Order: sequence, then structure tokens, then C-alpha cells
Amino acid sequence: MRGILRFVKTTVIGGIFFLIPLMVVIAVLAQAFELMKRVAHPLARYLPVDYLTGIAIANVLAIVLIVLLCFLAGLLAKAPFIRRLGSRFEQRVLQTIPLYAVVKSTVASILPLQKEQGLQPVLVEFDDCAQLGLEVERQTPGKVAVYLPGAPNPWSGSVLLTTAERVTPLPSTMLATLRTMQQLGKGANALIGDLPVEGPAQR
Repeated sequence: MRGILRFVKTTVIGGIFFLIPLMVVIAVLAQAFELMKRVAHPLARYLPVDYLTGIAIANVLAIVLIVLLCFLAGLLAKAPFIRRLGSRFEQRVLQTIPLYAVVKSTVASILPLQKEQGLQPVLVEFDDCAQLGLEVERQTPGKVAVYLPGAPNPWSGSVLLTTAERVTPLPSTMLATLRTMQQLGKGANALIGDLPVEGPAQR
């Protein structure tokens, strides 16, 4: 009975941590939409139509303004000075906020147009086995910090420092890896592909 309750508890907690980034994005977009509607209403008065396929033209303008604002912000973010400033702000301020890294990595893994699909899924090899993990950062000389997610709650795990030769990048996304951990390893073969799972000593 305790095992079942523990399983339900960890699964619920894992679901909460998985949904938090999505709820944050939805809340931000909702606030942005309401703000842009205030700007769009005066502009809509100058247009010859009030509705477009049953949707108020002010709502359409609000969505267009949000897309335009995101586009301009994306252009501004590509500037080297802004990029350096944003990186410093993230390291000194945002990284100190609880769950910021979780939100950032999960959102990045969901967006299909994002070049960085969240944290890089990896296979960490030991002497006689291997384990799924997420590469956090590469250190010098030749050290890698890897987060080893638990199952079924992938946000309850451990951090491992190991050598670079024991870490193999996987052709999958962070979201797919976390989903596999939530399903107690179901789908792990698809994540690993043709990679061997024996440790370095057996190669």
C-alpha cells in the first residue's frame, strides 16, 4: 500500500513540475494579450471592418502585435551587447530564482523551432551498466556535470560529475527523456537507438 501511495505521490509531483513551465507561458501570453488588446482597440477604429471571420478585429490586431513584439525582441536579442547583458543578468539574477532552470529547459524542449532542445539527453556509462541523464555543463579539464533523473518523478534525481568519455549524447529531446522516466523507462530503446549500453570496460 505504501508503495502505491509513494508512486502516486511522486507521479503527481512530477506532473506538477512538468506543468509549471506550461502554465507560466500561458499566463504570460494571457497577460500580453490583454495588454495588446488595450493598444489594439484604438487602432481598430481606423479599419473599415469590425469583425474578421467572426473574430473581433481588435483581437486579431492584438495577436499580430504580440507576434511583432516577439519578432522585434528576437532581433534585439541577436545583438552581441544585448546577448552579453542578458547572459550576465541570467547568471546573477535569474539563476537564483527557484525553478527558473526547470522552466527554461522545459520550454526550450517543447518549442520545435528552438535550436537548443533543453538540456542535452545523454547516456552515462558505468563499469557494467548505463543510465539516462541530462548534460548540465562541461567543465575543465574533461569533466561533465550530468543530472540523473529519477523515475517516475524525473525532477527528483541526483547530480553526477564524471569524465567526458563516459558521456554519450543521445539523438532525442529533453522532453522525450523526461517522459520516458515518468513511464518507468518505457521507450528507452527508442531514445538510445543503436548505441551499446555496456560500460567502457566491456568495449
